[in-house]
Amino acid sequence: MSNRYEIFDDPRDGRESDSALATEAHDDPDASAAWVRPVLWVLLVILLSANVITQTINLPVIVSGAFGLAALVAITGLVVHHYKHRRS
Repeated sequence: MSNRYEIFDDPRDGRESDSALATEAHDDPDASAAWVRPVLWVLLVILLSANVITQTINLPVIVSGAFGLAALVAITGLVVHHYKHRRS
């Protein structure tokens, strides 16, 4: 019995061609956006550290607030990326 879920590009030999495999790699949205989540995490750590440092050395509140706001944007980006790319 053959596997009815197996998809072949060329039905004569039962193998996918190299062009089909290359196209499949470029069509994967998770592969193209794989770098976004680590960058957002690193950015979040840097922004939170900057926020703590600016509060500790008594810089103006506007500076600390800007870092805090930027950290909230990074958190929002992480949440949006998670919900867009989660497996259902």
